[in-house]
Amino acid sequence: MRRSETVTVPLSQAIEQFETERLASGYSASTLRSTIKSLDYLRERVGDVDVDHISPALVADFLGHRNSVGDAPSTVNKHRYHLAGFFKWARAHEYMPPASDPLGTTRAMKIMPARKLRIPAQDFPALLDAAEHPKDRIIVALGLYLFLRGSEIAALRWSDYDMKNHEMHVKIEKTSQRDIMPVSEELDEELRIWALWYQNQQSGIFRQDWFIVPATVTHTGHEPVLVPSRPHPQGYRNVQRVLRAAGYAEEDGDLAGEGQHTLRRSGARALFDVRVEDGYDGALRQVQAMLHHTTGAMTEKYLGLDIDKNSRNKAIAGKAMFAKNLPTKEKARMKHMHLVKDQMVGGIEVPLPGVQAR
Repeated sequence: MRRSETVTVPLSQAIEQFETERLASGYSASTLRSTIKSLDYLRERVGDVDVDHISPALVADFLGHRNSVGDAPSTVNKHRYHLAGFFKWARAHEYMPPASDPLGTTRAMKIMPARKLRIPAQDFPALLDAAEHPKDRIIVALGLYLFLRGSEIAALRWSDYDMKNHEMHVKIEKTSQRDIMPVSEELDEELRIWALWYQNQQSGIFRQDWFIVPATVTHTGHEPVLVPSRPHPQGYRNVQRVLRAAGYAEEDGDLAGEGQHTLRRSGARALFDVRVEDGYDGALRQVQAMLHHTTGAMTEKYLGLDIDKNSRNKAIAGKAMFAKNLPTKEKARMKHMHLVKDQMVGGIEVPLPGVQAR
């Protein structure tokens, strides 16, 4: 299709239509927010051009610019992913030629996997005790023992908690489904203590429609006050405050990227390590169900598991790689080499039999 046969529409108008249609199709606002942010960045960089004028050169310049202003490679790749979805949508609406591929000359940036912070299970009590405020403590407890995302914790109400049957009714954000999740003994105790403190703060009043983790307002000269009818936003700040108090970073130390997922990942890995004694596959499926992942591979990656690498390390670390398969004479030679290793003086190696010294 020639460019003249496309529908001319400015980028700003297309972004607005794209967002409206995606919301109407069932995409969650939180999921879509990141995509729209990438598109807004694109519009800021290239201007409000017609969509069919977005060229590979403009997109390459945009991605390079985002990297130059401080976006990490993973963030630049996310922008690229979001643009791919938008351009596919635009082609379907004939806003650009069907063969047009503005991403064609770009490729994803290489990423060195970062080592994520993971709290071992034996340190969970100390981490909870590091919370200076009961609200911080319950946020940490829900992350460690229920493996919920921040938005899922924020949405919980007391009516979701079945204290008698030790269950929590949870809406899973990414799939828009509900799950009745088990409440462990540890979390049950934390929730009961928090409920008593919560009720005391509300002069003995307690309503089932209140949020389990409510918002807080602070008036000058007064202590923070709970607002039960409003959910608490940005729980990662509470988590980072507790992590610092527990010694996982200095007072002003960098905890970028750490938050509810740190707790979710730590709790999930701790459960896997406990259950794996009954079998790898069974443990993986159980943790996968708790995390609401669609595949076991996704769970393995999230937990930092790698079957091949684990098997490799277990088979080779501290052991001879080839000695068992070597001829008898060569085994004797290796044994002699092992014996003379200690005969190094001043960095000079003792020559082995049959080897001409240089």
